[in-house]
Amino acid sequence: MRTARVLLLVCVLALLASCGGQTGVPTIAAPSSRATPSVTAEGTVISFGVWEYEVAQYAPLAERFNTENPGSTVVVVPIDEVYNTSSGDPLATLRAAVSFVDTSVAYGLPSAAYNTPLLLDLRPFMESDATFARDDFFPGALDRYASDTGVWALPRSFYVPLLNYNQTLFAEAGVPEPTSAWTWAELLATAEQFARKRGTTIEQYGWLDPSSGFLPLLGLLQQQQIDPLQIAPAELRLTDPAYLDAARALQKLYVSGALVNPYGMASGPGGDGGGGQPFDGAETVRSGRAAIWGDIGVTDAEGKPLQLDFARRIAYPVGSATALFGGAGDGLIISGGTAYPEASWRWIEWLSRQPIEVSDDPTGGLASGRIPARRSVADQVAFWRDLDPQSVAAYEAALSRASADATTFDNNVLGAFASLANRVTSDPTTDIAKAATEAQRELDASLLMAQGATPTPRVDTGPVTVATPEPQTAPAGATPITFGIYGYSSSEIRPILRAFRETNPDIFVTLEPFGALNNENGMVDDLFATLAQGSDCFISSDRPTAANEQLVLDLQPLLDGDSNIPADDFFPAMLSPYQRGGALLGLPYAASLRTLGYNTTLFDTAGVKPPSAAWKLDDLLSNAQALTSGNGDQKTYGYVSLNGPLNDLVFFAGRAGGGLTTGDLTALRPDFTNPKTIAGIQFYLDLARVHGVMPAPALNFDREAESVNDLSYDLVRQGKAGMWLDFGIGMASAGAMGDEGAMGETDFVPAIAPLPLGGGGLRADDLFTRGLYISAQASAPEACWQLLSFFTSQPQFVYSDVPARESLATSPEFQSEARADTRAVFNAYRDVLRVPGEAPQSNQAVLYSPQFESYWLLKALNAHLTKQTDLATELAAAQTVTTAFAECVAAKGKPPTCARQVDPTYRGFLTDEPGIE
Repeated sequence: MRTARVLLLVCVLALLASCGGQTGVPTIAAPSSRATPSVTAEGTVISFGVWEYEVAQYAPLAERFNTENPGSTVVVVPIDEVYNTSSGDPLATLRAAVSFVDTSVAYGLPSAAYNTPLLLDLRPFMESDATFARDDFFPGALDRYASDTGVWALPRSFYVPLLNYNQTLFAEAGVPEPTSAWTWAELLATAEQFARKRGTTIEQYGWLDPSSGFLPLLGLLQQQQIDPLQIAPAELRLTDPAYLDAARALQKLYVSGALVNPYGMASGPGGDGGGGQPFDGAETVRSGRAAIWGDIGVTDAEGKPLQLDFARRIAYPVGSATALFGGAGDGLIISGGTAYPEASWRWIEWLSRQPIEVSDDPTGGLASGRIPARRSVADQVAFWRDLDPQSVAAYEAALSRASADATTFDNNVLGAFASLANRVTSDPTTDIAKAATEAQRELDASLLMAQGATPTPRVDTGPVTVATPEPQTAPAGATPITFGIYGYSSSEIRPILRAFRETNPDIFVTLEPFGALNNENGMVDDLFATLAQGSDCFISSDRPTAANEQLVLDLQPLLDGDSNIPADDFFPAMLSPYQRGGALLGLPYAASLRTLGYNTTLFDTAGVKPPSAAWKLDDLLSNAQALTSGNGDQKTYGYVSLNGPLNDLVFFAGRAGGGLTTGDLTALRPDFTNPKTIAGIQFYLDLARVHGVMPAPALNFDREAESVNDLSYDLVRQGKAGMWLDFGIGMASAGAMGDEGAMGETDFVPAIAPLPLGGGGLRADDLFTRGLYISAQASAPEACWQLLSFFTSQPQFVYSDVPARESLATSPEFQSEARADTRAVFNAYRDVLRVPGEAPQSNQAVLYSPQFESYWLLKALNAHLTKQTDLATELAAAQTVTTAFAECVAAKGKPPTCARQVDPTYRGFLTDEPGIE
């Protein structure tokens, strides 16, 4: 996890800093091939590209501009699909973007695009526009996007992170406060001076560094007059003595507590690494145990930004390392292929003068560290109003320094240094020479890959033509409908809607992406109802509850009357979850299926035939017994509880005819005392307690008790497990997560089989479906049906799931494009999917419903296993408390409060304590 965080940080910073050292990739085509620009009856139409979630911010601004500038119409266009389908090469991505829209926010602008036809040079417009105020921009702002021949973006804002320090600690220690001229040597020496260690316990930290050692490592090298970011990648040798010395110094700083990763773990040397509880950087700062810290988001217990009386701000030291941070930001660009350069300039220049809320700030204001590029905008948002003079000076110093430090960096070098820093900081006892050798090997491999066996075509930087913006309103005579989504990528859905529009020009579909729908308790209210009431038709992973069935139309008459869809084309098992008393409330699109993974090698050795859907639970047990062998650490189990006891309990209680819960998501209640539920739970527990074919389940429910070590994953990976429940291909993946699959290299061959269904059908909790719906208030249900039926015939949005229509699942197009593991799931389940499912109520809800807390259930099972108490008695007691909890939450109570209210001795993981979720 730490590696991913560091590499992501470096990649993002590198992108914003216009990384060099890029290799060419094939040109990315624009998301659609459309006509060239034209002048409409309304005048000149200019497209402006932003992320989907930013459209709501910019649309009112575009409307204002259009009103103030008759003859020009700016349309705000979501540009997600350009970036989400890109190859990752910034230059190729930019080419796709400037072929898609006339103007855009510059999301990482590669300097290689300067002086090319991809971008319009803004300098002539700046010089000829008498109203353009160059001195309104902060020093260095315009230079950030300038070359010798032009200016290629109009800066909008800069991300200027600062360091913070505890003024009280500095005063108490008699240490002079830092100045904007301090060096990396002074920063690191100061961090060492404040570290306090008693035995193996760090009592006070020097610097909480959010770069996980990356910046300090570069700072240590800078002290030796070495700037690795300016060395040719092929000449860089991380195993040279200077680099080894810097890495050892970094290691020493971490062990002493002079440095710490605020996102690391608290139990290892230096308070970082080694497992245990996450290091609480915010609490360390709040409690005054950190002298210096980066922008780590210090908040109170409720997650709100915390103002600390002792905190003061200071700029990072000067140097190439600073350039990774200082000055990164965003600007506004004009495509070199626009047909309307003057109108586009008027738009972005006007837009640069508007105070725009930064989208990554949840409070709605300017995010921490972001400064408007224009002085006038900074004044409009009162950016400086609440800042102390020192903070103002720190920001100004960092901002003015941005252009001086600006440079380009090689991605391969950045990745190698991130790898070396991460190896040192994630384990302060690591062998430095070995860590440097591994990082150098990664650098050499990445450089070799970049060169390739054959030259990779360079990105075309030649002229582009901007596509005509898609219609924003329904053409005359077309039927308008809205399609609602929540939790899905609009960039993947828009191409489907575009293809639908081409074959159905008489229907105009508007995509309605819904934003955050959480209430004050942090829970989604009735998401399904929100989608049904806010759109004509929609897609949802939720199924209609009894309370909102009336919000959607019965689709059975539409399905029966559609001659283009054979009556048996939808798998009956996928239709079942949507059927209510003869009505079809939704149309399944695709589903992820619960599967039974198994070790083919163990099966062959034991002479056991592969699992089949005809198996009953007793067959599962008898075959698990045949697969179990050995003792102690060498024991091989016939079955393991791979994904935890709750997932397994849902299945075993369901196969016995019961379930952990009754009711739907709006009225979920435990059903622990149902005799069939008890029988299913008893069967599951007896796999370990009586038969010994399964390890004791890891019942982690008490936050104050020592965690039970779950060995299931290791047992499967080591080939010591015969069978396990999973979803999709899961742990049996062969190639889904690289050539070695999800488990890496193994000495056995994993495979999947259908569940032991006893010849029956799937239950609703055996498959996670995605459904399509038509709102009961839809203005044009027939048009919605055409969209839904079209949607179910498209393979590109299936992911690794199984399509709901057999014609799609068996089509050459899907079979050729689907991953091998997806085809394996389909082949294993094809016959089962033709059997109507059982029990439309889904108990998978217990895994995420706020009305269900597993603490009392798991506590009851633990008592039965460890104290041999009566299971039915324990479950009855658990049901009483769990029911009271569910009723409390249903009445809008906060889950932690409800848990303590119904059980004063509650020690589960629902708590208001900071750092515990």
